[in-house]
Amino acid sequence: NKAAQLPDLQALAQNPSSSSSSRSDSSSNPAAAADLDEDTLLDLADINTRVLFEDDALVMLRSDSNTPGSVTSGNNIAEDNMSFPEPKTLVGVWPELALIPHSCCPNATVVAVDPAAIITASRNIPKEGVVFQNILGPLVLAPLKERRAAVERMTGLKCMCPRCRDEEKQDQNLLQLIDDIYEACTQQIGPELEAAVENDDDQTLDSLCDQLGAYCEVVDAGFSKMAVKQQTQIWLQASLFKLYELTAIASAAAADEPDARSMELLAALAAEVCPGSSEHLFWAQQYRSIIAADQESYFDGALRQAETMVMNAYKMRYGNISRALYQKMQDQQQQLEAAAEPEYGDGEQQ
Repeated sequence: NKAAQLPDLQALAQNPSSSSSSRSDSSSNPAAAADLDEDTLLDLADINTRVLFEDDALVMLRSDSNTPGSVTSGNNIAEDNMSFPEPKTLVGVWPELALIPHSCCPNATVVAVDPAAIITASRNIPKEGVVFQNILGPLVLAPLKERRAAVERMTGLKCMCPRCRDEEKQDQNLLQLIDDIYEACTQQIGPELEAAVENDDDQTLDSLCDQLGAYCEVVDAGFSKMAVKQQTQIWLQASLFKLYELTAIASAAAADEPDARSMELLAALAAEVCPGSSEHLFWAQQYRSIIAADQESYFDGALRQAETMVMNAYKMRYGNISRALYQKMQDQQQQLEAAAEPEYGDGEQQ
């Protein structure tokens, strides 16, 4: 276990100096006592290296501030993509970020804009409470076995967050069912659905919709039979996020229009497990777009509710932003969407 052999990172952060002048006190100083030879430093760098993707919205804001009017005026993005720099993939070690432990139900989000990693509380954190981040990315919306295996590969540790401890107590037959459905979604249904949408294969789409619907019914029956508690059910449903995501995509492709309830479910599950994540923001925006296209929503309060959902997702991701900044970020996002290919309909997928 490489992680167990490394020096105490917390001690190193609190006692960064290990110069020769402090060697006489090394017996009482964990940092000074640590043997930071070349191999150890390489191991420290390896186990704490992160790959972060620059946040689209922050990149756009930076571009806008550097070139006034180049992003937010007119349809400039659609007309000239060169005015919008592509987000970078950042690889490095952020020491403070490396000290924040992982949880599969985190209370903070991490977004990047070169060269910084920005940490924002996405839930209420009590005074002197522990900040938790998600190091798994979208895999945090996978079953327990997948998440724990990934965390162990990355850190050498077994995840014992509240969500993982709760899920491991559940009936093993139910957990196996969830694992089997997840594997079917990722290995079989996902690729087949992609090919069916690309080839405009209505027969295969209908068959996949039936298969996905049957899986959803089996899962619901399992929850009912095992009398799963509400919070546990939410976590387990989030572990099957891929099932509900594929169901939404398949039904939208088959009917040539997306289903608002599916989008709302996906946004709600992401908000419960990883608030402020890319998945949370994306599906909240998808839901709002569908509601906004319905003229009746302007009169029954549905659009206002959807707008609130999106703004809450933004606040969980970026902090307590102003209404004006939120609107600016929304306008920029809509310009990008207008320049992109349509996600549903006509056999095309974004």
